[in-house]
Amino acid sequence: LLDQNDRGRLSELLLAQSNNPDHVREAIDLIEKCGALDACDEQAQQLIDDAWSTLDPVVPDSLYKIMLRAFSWYVLKRHY
Repeated sequence: LLDQNDRGRLSELLLAQSNNPDHVREAIDLIEKCGALDACDEQAQQLIDDAWSTLDPVVPDSLYKIMLRAFSWYVLKRHY
């Protein structure tokens, strides 16, 4: 999702394995700028929803089923 120049710069930053806060911030900014994390989040949500639509009709309702569904929401919506 990044243009060629930004991909090259991100690659340089990652390969350098620097702990320099400015380099880390630059890498984070590049990743956030392109929307890749949002796209991954949407894809993960779709995978969970698709799997749940297959599982839901064949697993009887129970506390464990509710807990599994709640856990999937928790994992996807975590905020650290």
